[in-house]
Amino acid sequence: MSMSRPYPSPEDSARHKEAARGMIPTIEGKPAVYVMAFDGELIIFVSRQTSNIQMDDDMIIWSNDWIDPIDAWVDDVGEELSISEGCLEVAPGWWFDCYFGAWFIFEPDMVAKSLAGDDTWVGPHLGTDWPTRRP
Repeated sequence: MSMSRPYPSPEDSARHKEAARGMIPTIEGKPAVYVMAFDGELIIFVSRQTSNIQMDDDMIIWSNDWIDPIDAWVDDVGEELSISEGCLEVAPGWWFDCYFGAWFIFEPDMVAKSLAGDDTWVGPHLGTDWPTRRP
């Protein structure tokens, strides 16, 4: 995965949206890792549960039960997150938000490592040597 990604074309956006829709049953109620690239580092947020995933014509919205306390969040991260269809890229095991430069990783083995406090996989998985930290 690359640290910088172009916005998908309209044709790709439609394909990514359908791929995301297909993933919903497999990720609803499951933990996830949210990785935000910010100022040369990767900030890692771990969600115990991804829930209430909804799709409308141009947006995916869902809720998270974060491990880190609410006062640790940066301004762009809240209990509810969303991605506009035009900013969404989807591949097996993850979503990418082109606007915020953020990954939503659902791959069970990797999420389990972060749930256990081990985030050493994040940089190599994303193809970067940027340092990682929790909020």
